[in-house]
Amino acid sequence: MSFPSLVPMPPQYWKFNAGTGLWTDVCLQLQCVAGNNILQLTITDGGVGDLDGIANGMIRDPGGPGVSERPPDHTSPETVATVSPAPNAAGWNNTNVTVALTAQDEAGGSGVKEIRYALNGAQAGGGVFGGASTSVQITAEGTTTVTYFAVDNAGNQETAKTVTVRVDKTPRRSRACPWRGAGMTTMTRGRDSSG
Repeated sequence: MSFPSLVPMPPQYWKFNAGTGLWTDVCLQLQCVAGNNILQLTITDGGVGDLDGIANGMIRDPGGPGVSERPPDHTSPETVATVSPAPNAAGWNNTNVTVALTAQDEAGGSGVKEIRYALNGAQAGGGVFGGASTSVQITAEGTTTVTYFAVDNAGNQETAKTVTVRVDKTPRRSRACPWRGAGMTTMTRGRDSSG
């Protein structure tokens, strides 16, 4: 049999069984061979695939090719954000920060198509990355909010999530001050919010 488009793999050829009232894929029994837009199979008079099952010189074949569809994907993917290096106890970093975004679709789902992200605050920007993982560098000092979500190949969009990154690369300053004319005392002053 020749078709106007490629034959989906694995090939299937469905026959109706009047005795059971069910359709059955008989390709395994008939050794179907598919290539490009051709499906080849052999039905023997009275054998598998002949509706009456009698070798009478006539093959009755009310079957046809079929395509198995995977169940529809209605579940959105899930994305996890990992911040590296981890912030200090006050929630600040003193170096550039990498936010790794990793998305996963459910087992048997359509797969992750892309991850979308937006940066707001000290650092602005955004992007769309094809695939299930990417990373974003936060280099600007201050507070940056990363908003992110994934979309799967069926168009299901995850609810947007956020992670907040705080960067303060300014070193603490020290200065020496004379104290009552006898010796020196060192005073340290830094930003309170960064720990």
